[in-house]
Amino acid sequence: MKIEELIPKTCVTIEESISTKKGILERIASLAAKHPALADHTAESIYTLLEKREEVSSTGFQGGMAIPHCRVQGIAQFVLGLVVVPKGLNFHAVDGKNTQIFVFIIAPEGQTMDHLKLLSAISQALINKANREQLLIASSPKDLRKSFLGMLPAEIGVKPKEQALVELILENDDLFEEILEKLLGLVTSPPTVVQGKSAIEYIHRVPLFADLWSMRQESYCKIIRFIVDKRLTNEAVRRIEEVTGPLSEGEGVLVFTTEIQYLGGKLRD
Repeated sequence: MKIEELIPKTCVTIEESISTKKGILERIASLAAKHPALADHTAESIYTLLEKREEVSSTGFQGGMAIPHCRVQGIAQFVLGLVVVPKGLNFHAVDGKNTQIFVFIIAPEGQTMDHLKLLSAISQALINKANREQLLIASSPKDLRKSFLGMLPAEIGVKPKEQALVELILENDDLFEEILEKLLGLVTSPPTVVQGKSAIEYIHRVPLFADLWSMRQESYCKIIRFIVDKRLTNEAVRRIEEVTGPLSEGEGVLVFTTEIQYLGGKLRD
């Protein structure tokens, strides 16, 4: 999917007068409803789906950004858009502050992996403070769209010619969710997570080695295994280090990569 084709000019706007969460969701629904892919759906029905998603948990994040999204049955493609409210409004963001930047995703049912990749790519772009500031100073919807497209990958969901397996062994559960979130935008298929214990947990029970680790407490261990475009291997490591710090300087995290010679089959999204 080419990102530029998913964000039509009619779905990008700057709004000065919207001041409520209901108002911004209604505006997003009205913009999305104009897209040909949603010809069989009304703005009211789209608004209802967006509102139901917000009832699960707010899609407003810290830093003045939000990614309202929902899934719609019977549509063949994603519809994305961007609305900037310079003065901001209360969107019940996790940090309690007003939200100014709203990127919305209307997604087809059954394309969960691509949905996750889009969410991850957008969140990674908006986490950057300089990117958010660039969007807020845009003087027109045209400039706003151009700036936003420059922050995103050109395509999502394209199968790479060469792939690599990346495995991450993690001994700190506090880092797990943040690392997984940062990696979702890179993976070519659903990642696999295995939970277990360090082998030392078992070795110290063998009489011969009992005195070596007799005081060791029960260990935690999770393995995240995922496949990426071979060209993105270094980017995957970089994103992991954004959370863990330099891998060469810490402990409790082990990362290694393997070039894939053969890959067959498919996991469900």
